[in-house]
Amino acid sequence: MRGSVGYDRARRTWWYRHDLPRGAEGRRRTTGGRGYPTKRAAEDALAFSLWQSRQAGGPPPSELTVAGYLSRAVEARAAALAPGTLQRYRRTLQSLVEPDPLGRVALAALGPGDVAAWIEHLSRRLAPITVASTWRVVETHLRPLAESLPAGTLAPQLPRVPRPPLRVWSPEHTRRVLLGLRGDLLHTPLLVAVTTGLRAGELLALEWGDLQGDALVIQKSVSWIGGGPLLKETKTKEHRRVELYPEALAALEEHRAAQRTRRLLLPEWDCGERIFPRWSGGWWCPQNLSTQFGVRLKRLPVPRIRWHDLRHTHASHLLAAGVPVPTVSARLGHANVATTLRIYAHLVPGQQREAVRLGAPFLALDRGETCNIGTHRYARTQKSREESTNG
Repeated sequence: MRGSVGYDRARRTWWYRHDLPRGAEGRRRTTGGRGYPTKRAAEDALAFSLWQSRQAGGPPPSELTVAGYLSRAVEARAAALAPGTLQRYRRTLQSLVEPDPLGRVALAALGPGDVAAWIEHLSRRLAPITVASTWRVVETHLRPLAESLPAGTLAPQLPRVPRPPLRVWSPEHTRRVLLGLRGDLLHTPLLVAVTTGLRAGELLALEWGDLQGDALVIQKSVSWIGGGPLLKETKTKEHRRVELYPEALAALEEHRAAQRTRRLLLPEWDCGERIFPRWSGGWWCPQNLSTQFGVRLKRLPVPRIRWHDLRHTHASHLLAAGVPVPTVSARLGHANVATTLRIYAHLVPGQQREAVRLGAPFLALDRGETCNIGTHRYARTQKSREESTNG
């Protein structure tokens, strides 16, 4: 069985379609779906639907458990998933679904009570955000069966996920850290990170060829899968150009000169074309980078933040300086401006004052005027009447 995906120009969404095994009379049968926001989502749905169609000869529903079904569903999408996502899905099923009574429930008997009991069990030992992300993995793969499941099965009551406040450094804190780490292996990557807002994976995947003039061209990212580095596309699957602060550009030039000197002194040292290797020349694991960052912060008089919070710090500095939100969004590599506003809207200074300044003229009345809303007539003061009469 084969399938296809296509774009619906009228609805601006993607669809998929594929053949089903022929019926008893030998007639051709097809199935499909519509309304997918991206081509990738339609391809995922196609792969999943094809897998379901091939299960006709598999175990009957009464023998297929929830864990067995979810495991097969994830593996059916393996080719369409990013390696890190696939690893996270597998780990979630192995640690939080298969050992739980929910995993042993027959798929045909799954109901709202089973899901609610599982959510309650997870909530007693996991943070609300972990419970929510675990449920998203399960719900994503059960969604194609929504019509055959009892009502409410895919709509459990989830614990409320509080939104943690952003932790950012002030410009003064940033200066203290950069001065305190001068000469340290992390100084230049930290300077570049806090003045560009690059994600850790994007920063560690940089090569000298990506430094073009006074800007960095962000084309790829690195993640750590199975104990080793894996290069992949950026989060939004798009390249972007990020202009550098003069201080960051100068630091990168000094960093390149230091690398050349190290190669001359140690011919066996090799880091390829990577800008930010480990001292040994190998790859930094993003998690290890964050750990080493935290170790260094212990001896500095600044608030403790994560490496990823350097990205938030950069955004907060730009917004405080009045940089337009679309410019900040493009610099951070967000999929759209709405993402930037969702995260940083409360940091945009003077929004309330600007709203009042721009909105006030629409309701401004001359002094002494009143407006009768019921009759839509204005009553002027005696002075205004006299002025109009004399005029």
